Amino acid sequence: MIKRPLTLLFSFSLPVLAALLSFPAAFVLWIEPVLAIEGFGKSLSEIVALAKKEGRVRFCSSDPDEKDAGKFFQGFASKYPGVTVTYARCRGTESRERILTELMAGHVEYDLIHISEELIPKYKKADVVAGPFDWVALFGMRPVYVSPDRYFLAAGSSVYIIAYNADLVPKERVPRSWEDCLDPYWRGKFVVDTRPQSFSSLYSAWGKERLLNYARRLIENKPIVKRGQTEILAQVAAGEYPMLCGAYMSSALRLLARDPAARLAIAIPRELGADSFATLAVAKKAQYPNAALLLAGWLASDDGQLMAYDRVIFRGSPFDERGETGRRISEARGKVHYTGWDFSPEQLEDVNRWIVQAWGLPVGKQR
Repeated sequence: MIKRPLTLLFSFSLPVLAALLSFPAAFVLWIEPVLAIEGFGKSLSEIVALAKKEGRVRFCSSDPDEKDAGKFFQGFASKYPGVTVTYARCRGTESRERILTELMAGHVEYDLIHISEELIPKYKKADVVAGPFDWVALFGMRPVYVSPDRYFLAAGSSVYIIAYNADLVPKERVPRSWEDCLDPYWRGKFVVDTRPQSFSSLYSAWGKERLLNYARRLIENKPIVKRGQTEILAQVAAGEYPMLCGAYMSSALRLLARDPAARLAIAIPRELGADSFATLAVAKKAQYPNAALLLAGWLASDDGQLMAYDRVIFRGSPFDERGETGRRISEARGKVHYTGWDFSPEQLEDVNRWIVQAWGLPVGKQR
């Protein structure tokens, strides 16, 4: 394998040879374009072989819950038999801070971790995350899900829509855009959540001026302002309110999965915001590193997001039309504005605060 490159090398002129020899790292990459990280396979086939040898991966995430874990990892188990997932549910920033403290102390309880986005800088500074990896080349995932530094992955999505009661809203009044929530027809009748994530997700596309102008006009239409998606959606389904302007699609789909006869309906706006649900990273001193890398790559791939996030917890990719989320968006011809890695949790907090202030509500921590 190495004879041909060496023969070509010695046929170069002396200036070219001198230049190549002055950049040995670049020359090594030319011969072997795979970034080698100690303890990890250099190719997908090597990673799979090593993962099966390890035989196990310990994963901590906020979802799925324990009763859905079997279904969530079923696709991975079918594709990679011999690699057992040991799953624990860890919810909230406090649990991820505890994991970070333990990693810094050398105690590695989990190989693959769902990290709160606001904690990413702390994990990077503590140097407890493995990488960088060529995720796209290894697993064929969409580049949008890979962090610019290639240490982190996004898996699953939060997509924001409008939900309404199918019995209470006439067909000609079904909202098709966010502007429809400003129609005087809805004045004093509809609900908005005090957590304005549905609207802040549009910031990168709309900009501050347009977003805040919309927020002011929305509150002028006298919505009923409440907190709690699960409760509000149940009330819309029960006919207590006709419409919720700004809902998590995942919450609406979960309600419909539990009660297919519910009179809740989903309207996809012409443009809608979406962002990542789970930020994943492999622990630097993972006990089962290749199995962790393999599970992370599968979860963020189209197949993994379809089989795990879309079909089990209703947080599928908005770009994959095979899943319920992507199919509905495609059929409605909705334009997805996906929040990228450059939209930091601090920026999101700022945008949420601007909206809440425009609504004249007390400002609190919205994330």
